[in-house]
Amino acid sequence: MRQVYISDILVQIRALAEVILRNGYPFYCFGFISQGVEFIGGISRKHLDKEENKDFDTGENYRYAIRKYFPKEYKRYLNKKEIDLYTQLRCGPVHSFSPGSKITLTNNDSANEFEKHLCYIKDKHGRELLVINADDYLKDFQTACDEVVKQLSKEGLNKAAYLSVGEGKSI
Repeated sequence: MRQVYISDILVQIRALAEVILRNGYPFYCFGFISQGVEFIGGISRKHLDKEENKDFDTGENYRYAIRKYFPKEYKRYLNKKEIDLYTQLRCGPVHSFSPGSKITLTNNDSANEFEKHLCYIKDKHGRELLVINADDYLKDFQTACDEVVKQLSKEGLNKAAYLSVGEGKSI
């Protein structure tokens, strides 16, 4: 069994997400980043906010990270009755390799002039869809990772907070 420092994992997730995007796979980047968002939410709640006795629900971890570490424009899309980024952007790409029905995914290389990150466009059927741009989502995720690593370091946890991994174990 060995220890893997959470700060090192965050640096690796951050870098790997960029590799996935830059190598021409923007769609896969959404699911990977969204799992990373969920991870930093859980890590932050447990190690920085000391929520030891909480149920670490994946949706709440994701929403927590968005509220705490992402630009304010994201927060309005955490509404379960209207549009919930966790359901639309995390669950779809992670579980079924498809986005939710209320969003459309793009990146800088394929977006047209109307497809702006976190803005609505109408599809060919007249439905409004929220645009999520992989390049912008990645940039905001990387900033969030950097902030969590900085906070872990400030709290003296950058080499104290770790996950134990070994044969037959997963992170």
